[in-house]
Amino acid sequence: MYTRLAAEQCGNRVEQLVDIGVANLLRVDWLRALFPNAKLVLVVRHPADLVLGALAQSFQPSALTHHLLSVAEIVRLLQHAEPLTHRVMKVFGERAHVLRYEAFVADPKTAVTALLQFAGLPPAREVRRQTVFGEGLAPDRWMHYWPWLKRYEASLAELAAASGYPLIPPGTNS
Repeated sequence: MYTRLAAEQCGNRVEQLVDIGVANLLRVDWLRALFPNAKLVLVVRHPADLVLGALAQSFQPSALTHHLLSVAEIVRLLQHAEPLTHRVMKVFGERAHVLRYEAFVADPKTAVTALLQFAGLPPAREVRRQTVFGEGLAPDRWMHYWPWLKRYEASLAELAAASGYPLIPPGTNS
């Protein structure tokens, strides 16, 4: 059914299919079996910034978004999702590419060039970063909200370490 719907949407000319459905990561084995040559791009971001990003969204209430209404619930959701991320990377192996949000913001051209090369696509002639929400999505903005995040320091530090990020609260010398 999935491939039939994709073919209908693309007029039966499916050469490359991009699906940004995060819920599909729950079916990683199914995806790998259905698309054995598929490549996966996993975009990662500092967990404290993920918490703020989720809080800033205007989600329609649903079974997927009801966990995104408080810092505690978002941290808990990230804790449950973290092992899934490692499983996805293990299942896809070399057919997975990690794109760090912070690296993309700092140097979009280098990040996009690496992504296109991984995907087997021709290089982009031009790469421009368009800012939609001002600098509201800037990396490390979580530091400005540390007084509200501090009570989750242990959980955020564990999540950050698992993702290869430091968690150095403002005002510390570490």
